[in-house]
Amino acid sequence: MPQPNFESVTLERVLDAPIERVFSAWLKPEVKAQWFAPKGAICAVDGGGVKTGAHESIMLRTPQGLQLLDITYCDVRHNARISYRCDTYVAGRHVAASAVVVKFEAHGGQTLITIREEIMHVAMMTAPPGSRTIDQQPFIAPEERLVARSRYHAPF
Repeated sequence: MPQPNFESVTLERVLDAPIERVFSAWLKPEVKAQWFAPKGAICAVDGGGVKTGAHESIMLRTPQGLQLLDITYCDVRHNARISYRCDTYVAGRHVAASAVVVKFEAHGGQTLITIREEIMHVAMMTAPPGSRTIDQQPFIAPEERLVARSRYHAPF
């Protein structure tokens, strides 16, 4: 049986908005639905809000099909940090489990946001040949900086 495939991704971006406004964009489902999805996708957000222990579901309709992100918030610190676990389903199949930490830092009148995601791709679902890696996705704008990316296989 093949081993799961692991990937680590870190993105940084300086946003031209104060930290309160950037953090707030994560809290309101109607606002989050406007920016969370890749370009060309339709996004719906449902859940108990962004707070420690809360659950949220995000449905994405992309040209490639439906995706469901099943999120549980592990640690939420106002205007500073959000960490969560995310299970990703495509066509009803569990394809990945992620641990995500989002950090917010004041940067002059702007906000430095750092997103670190540790992804375990489920062994039974492999990306088709020629598919895009996470740093080639259309939702990563040119002004975003891919800080670190690594692929490794589980040692067990």
